Amino acid sequence: MNDYQINGKIYGDLVKKSDRILNTFLDQPKSTGTLLVGEKGSGKTLLAKYIFIAAKERGIPTIVINHPFHGDSICSCRVSRSQSSF
Repeated sequence: MNDYQINGKIYGDLVKKSDRILNTFLDQPKSTGTLLVGEKGSGKTLLAKYIFIAAKERGIPTIVINHPFHGDSICSCRVSRSQSSF
């Protein structure tokens, strides 16, 4: 997918939070994930974009899902993606 770009000023401790998430991911012996929760407008999407950018810079593969999946459809999406060649 195309690269994300963050335009404008970054507020808060976005860099610190994303570094913490990525370092935790790298320190875990097994796969782990991150669930971003918070009030509307609290910066979840901006943090997700920044994590994607930082992960790409570190060579960490990242899957970005831009559409909602319900029930078993997420499993079929994962299977079809993993069986296809990129």
